Amino acid sequence: MKLDTIILERYLCNLLPENRSFSLNEIQYLTGYNFKNLQKYMSSSIFEINKNTIYITDNQQLLSEKTMEYCKYLIKKYIFPSKYTQDQFAFHFRYFSDTKYYTSEENKFISFMLKNFLSIAHMDFLPKKINIKDLLNFNCVNSNGFFHVSKEVYNAILQKKLNAGDSILPYISKIIKNKKQLNIKLKMSCDYDFYFNEDAILKCDLETNSNNFIKNFLNLIIYEINDNLSRIKLLIKLQCRYSILLKDKIFNEFD
Repeated sequence: MKLDTIILERYLCNLLPENRSFSLNEIQYLTGYNFKNLQKYMSSSIFEINKNTIYITDNQQLLSEKTMEYCKYLIKKYIFPSKYTQDQFAFHFRYFSDTKYYTSEENKFISFMLKNFLSIAHMDFLPKKINIKDLLNFNCVNSNGFFHVSKEVYNAILQKKLNAGDSILPYISKIIKNKKQLNIKLKMSCDYDFYFNEDAILKCDLETNSNNFIKNFLNLIIYEINDNLSRIKLLIKLQCRYSILLKDKIFNEFD
């Protein structure tokens, strides 16, 4: 499954090799898995393994469909079906159902974010000068369990339980118990345009500062990307569309 996702991520970012193949050594470097020992147990519709080489299908329609499904899966992973919060089957199988468990508003939001994510992935861009470390720091606000905080916050916004100007500290404190780690996350918001500020106040919702909401939600989705090269390329494109650093945002708005 990890090999499937890396191929789909590379396809999404237009990073597949021209010869549509990877050596097993390359893949072991990318994934940490030795697929030479696993290949007899593996089957996939988008690649096949022959000796020491992985050959990717040239069926563009299949790759496009699979990539679309994968992108939608990444988004649905972070959207709770509000009507089924007590139904564990529905909760865990929401990834595999297109619309069944979601309200019409939730489905609209999934489609909206999918459109924005694909727009970022497919955009032509002239890279702004930015340090890769800044991109990764912005992306890694979701590390050490903070992606669980983000998941709770975004769903509370969607369910109208949380609005711009509210404190998200109760959501953070429920998940992040280490005060030093929490302070580091909050302090980072002095440099980066996160969805919260250093006082843990929510800066955006779907009506207020919505571009900030979109940017941070997409940053969370990009955090899920397995392939490092694809992740960096998506972050560069995200920065081209929306400023990641506060100083850049202020400069751009002034300009």
